[in-house]
Amino acid sequence: MCADDRLTPHKASQAGFHFRMHRLPSALVLAVSGEVDLAVEEPFRRALSAAIAEATASLIIELRDTFLDVRGLAAVLAVAADGRARGVPVVLAAPTPLVRRMLAVVDPDRRLPYFESVAEALRQTGEAR
Repeated sequence: MCADDRLTPHKASQAGFHFRMHRLPSALVLAVSGEVDLAVEEPFRRALSAAIAEATASLIIELRDTFLDVRGLAAVLAVAADGRARGVPVVLAAPTPLVRRMLAVVDPDRRLPYFESVAEALRQTGEAR
């Protein structure tokens, strides 16, 4: 978090929650790490909003070593729905086993696809376009 309490669009951290955005030719990658729970729900939602606003081709949310509680997962599902409405595919890369189990319950049709890595997500989203 910045000193003036605004979220920079490219890098931020707060209390064990970190994210970094980087643009690739075919996607915007939002790499998230740490714990996404009630304490950081609002900064996480702002990071997702900033990412979907900047994404033009697709948005890949990398969740390697990330804990998401139910609110964090709800925020991810909401940005995925926003992406569908905008015509911007949203996919997950490297979700933890816990996140996968939660997705199996709340998204059994896999409307929010996930892949083992950012590289695999890039291959798959590139093929889908």
